[in-house]
Amino acid sequence: MTDRVLVTTALAYTNGPLHIGHVRSTYLPADVYTRFLKMRGVDAVHIGGTDNHGVPIALQAELEGKRPEDIVKKYHREIERDLEGLNIEFDEFSCTCKEFNPEHVKMTQWFFEKLYENGYIYEKEVEQLYCPNCERPLPDRYVEGVCPYCGAEGARGDHCEACGRYLEPVELEEPRCVVCGEKPEVRRTKHLFFKLSEFEDDLKEWLESKEDWPKNVRNYALNWVKEGLKDWDIVRDIDWGVPIPLEGYEDKVFYVWFDAPIGYVTFTKQYCEREGKDWRDYWFNDDTKIVHFIGKDIVVHHAIFWPAMLMGIGATLPDVIVAGEYLTLEGEKMSTSRGWVVWVKDFLEMFPADLLRYYLIAVSPLTRDADFSWDDFQARVNNELVADLGNFVHRTLTFAYRYFDGEIPEGNTDEEVEEAIEDAHRKATEALESFRFRDALNAVMELARFGNEYFQRHEPWKLIDEDEDRCADVIHSCARMVKAIAVMLAPFLPESAEAIWKGLGLEGKPEDWDEALEDVETRPIPRPKPVFPRVEDEDIERAKALLPEGEEEVSEERSEEKETISFEEFQKIDMRVGEVVEAERIEGSDKLLKLKVDIGDDTRTIVSGIYPTYKPDEIKGKKVIILTNIEPRKIFGVESQGMLLAVGDEGEPAILTVDESKREVKPGERVR
Repeated sequence: MTDRVLVTTALAYTNGPLHIGHVRSTYLPADVYTRFLKMRGVDAVHIGGTDNHGVPIALQAELEGKRPEDIVKKYHREIERDLEGLNIEFDEFSCTCKEFNPEHVKMTQWFFEKLYENGYIYEKEVEQLYCPNCERPLPDRYVEGVCPYCGAEGARGDHCEACGRYLEPVELEEPRCVVCGEKPEVRRTKHLFFKLSEFEDDLKEWLESKEDWPKNVRNYALNWVKEGLKDWDIVRDIDWGVPIPLEGYEDKVFYVWFDAPIGYVTFTKQYCEREGKDWRDYWFNDDTKIVHFIGKDIVVHHAIFWPAMLMGIGATLPDVIVAGEYLTLEGEKMSTSRGWVVWVKDFLEMFPADLLRYYLIAVSPLTRDADFSWDDFQARVNNELVADLGNFVHRTLTFAYRYFDGEIPEGNTDEEVEEAIEDAHRKATEALESFRFRDALNAVMELARFGNEYFQRHEPWKLIDEDEDRCADVIHSCARMVKAIAVMLAPFLPESAEAIWKGLGLEGKPEDWDEALEDVETRPIPRPKPVFPRVEDEDIERAKALLPEGEEEVSEERSEEKETISFEEFQKIDMRVGEVVEAERIEGSDKLLKLKVDIGDDTRTIVSGIYPTYKPDEIKGKKVIILTNIEPRKIFGVESQGMLLAVGDEGEPAILTVDESKREVKPGERVR
């Protein structure tokens, strides 16, 4: 195995907190792999962080009336907290934000200058959409319209979610500015392009050589290259991003997908400066193995764009790119805007991190789409972690504690146990080396199941009276398996592995992968405790209550998304301006506020899930938009007599307010 390995995880985009889909595709497998390497004595470094520039954050900040750096700061902290809560460990976790990490600006500009000097950057005049009303260019998500390929409405200027195609804003049919809704016009401007087409043959040869890569990455990237590569526009006409160090481009920045992967290099350099190492040993040394962990939606960026950039400056290419497939929720695609998602923060408030780590690995191979089901989660935890693994560990340690004076007894390990441990160790090692995480975890679970069967078959509760020496051998053999399980479980479930390790009376935590093959020492052990908690029905009911009204309603909502209504039906909708006169939190709820809203001829009680984004004293006095003729509904025991309108992305709502720059708007005025 390579002595030096650089592991990177896709940088989390700071326009919202983490949900379990992010964890499953990227962060968890990278953490497991790095822990495994370190336990084998490899010089492994895990680099990660957040991606902070680009149109989505700039647009979100504008629509919310905030500064982009404020949004970045908020979600960087939340993402870092979520990852720490899941015991995802990094050797360096940083950010690309120009305000908080000027080193990244320097690295990105250095990268660009190298590509420019090597002749891989050129200038070209392009067409772009421009909003005369807002007096600004409309890059990427600043414009929406109809997809020219599939006809889907709501396609963004950079991507159509319906058909998956990448788009240019000028390709959209019936385009409109997302800020003001006006139709934009086409104007010409100068941009810089990276000569991606020059690397087509080299990329094809490189990808074809990666026969051991996961097929979902290699085949997708190869097909993309075979269709022919176009040069890549690396400029955006906004001010939120890394400045371009070239005369005439003072009012433009680098495209976020140019600067984001360079973050891997920036963060490596920052790690090396702290540790007294040379960062070039990781990025300009073929003896280093670079492994990227990403989600499957960014394969093109990491398997085509990024390697071409590295080729352009003579840097080390990725050795492996591992792409996790999608995670659905209760059989449905996750939707952050509709709340059909499980946030990491919410999960950790209900369950230990190791339960999620176990389920996300056990439910499916990383190279296949998987589904998160609360009922299946409960079944797997109770039937596998608790009944198989936890039960074997607890009954072994409890028997030793009770019948051998609180110690692991001296004894000989049965040959069949030695063989079972060696077989599990070999399978887990081979699987982890080839990124088959579920297979590796299954090898550990198979050893636990064998341990249960071995314990049951030898009936130590009888042997203790009939043949104490033989009973000692059996319990010693079981303790050997418990130790092996603790070691091999450590990359997957670090907290649980440490608890098992200490349950054997050992200090610290498992740190040497091959120690799974070593005998267990006779020593005093603490009073045994169950390793894993059972997940009860009420726990699952509480978890499901955080989702929208239920899977069926979400499914119905999705099936009706593209249905239209007549103008006459639309006229029945009564939306009015309301002024919030009172606001208070609803006891027992983390998100709900009870509002008293003046809508002109009436004052309504409205229940709205806008806390803690909006505190009671912040919302009081604001003029908002209320849907008044919706049927009243009891929420948390309070009758809500209307609906406050807001937009929500990644779990944070933004209320709709009125523009009073031209005239005063009075409560009760109808929205037309």
